[in-house]
Amino acid sequence: MKLKISALIVIFAASLLYAHPHVYIDSFVNVVCDEDGISCISLRWEFDDMFSQSVIGDYDKNQDGFFDDRELKVLYSDAFINLKNYEYFTHIKINGKKYKIDHVNNFKAEINEGILYYDFDIPLNIKLNTINKKINLSVYDSSYFCDVSPITRKSVSIMNAENINYTISISENKQDAFYYGQITPSELILNLRLKNVK
Repeated sequence: MKLKISALIVIFAASLLYAHPHVYIDSFVNVVCDEDGISCISLRWEFDDMFSQSVIGDYDKNQDGFFDDRELKVLYSDAFINLKNYEYFTHIKINGKKYKIDHVNNFKAEINEGILYYDFDIPLNIKLNTINKKINLSVYDSSYFCDVSPITRKSVSIMNAENINYTISISENKQDAFYYGQITPSELILNLRLKNVK
């Protein structure tokens, strides 16, 4: 069976090292907590109109504006799983140590008013205590084939944090500047600890 080469496969091909942006992604970060700490980071990607139409045309075979289970399976295999080789464009440090992202959970692709969205979870399962823990997170494609929007306070949310004291700040991550040092990614900085429990 001849494998169809879609636009998305080409975009995420490993041979693409240096190129100006061809795809634009607005990224939204949701930090999901539980009673012990942080269970996962949920990401939502909103793609630009031109790229959305290309992917929808390739994978929404019955053109009903919805990816059914079969369509989603093919899209996942052809046009998403290869991002594992790039850690899903997501860069995390915990207390200054790089966190290796080797898989994600709950991948979904959605069509809303002609725009393509990806949703997926990066499992962390970080246990917190009353001593502060620092998490740094950036989302970017260092090849600069995809231009991911900078993290802003409006693009970040935290869920189920009733038992956690935390602070949020956004800064420029100059240490990880890419594309010949011309692009400096924004970085989410979280400081978290459990509240004192009597």
